[in-house]
Amino acid sequence: MRRMAMIIKTATSLALAAACVLTVSTLPAHAQYANPTVVTNGPQTDAGDVSPSWSARQNVIESQRYERLLQTSPGFRQAADAERVRTDHRSAIACRLPCELRSE
Repeated sequence: MRRMAMIIKTATSLALAAACVLTVSTLPAHAQYANPTVVTNGPQTDAGDVSPSWSARQNVIESQRYERLLQTSPGFRQAADAERVRTDHRSAIACRLPCELRSE
């Protein structure tokens, strides 16, 4: 009886191994390289994120105007600096550090 159980277990193992080998051998070798799909979490925009009238040219014009105002208007430069410090968390932390610890 014990010998029969051992034969059945061995036959079942061999049949399962043969089925696995057969399954793997029927897969095409190039299947994983045929159509690689790259999935990224790149920038995503909604309809309201980009103005329909936005253009690269207009962006350059506005950037040049901003730079010109920074150079020619002390009041504008002070306001821009204040906004930058307010939104820059590292500067806010640096303002709270003692003078000896500041790297600037």
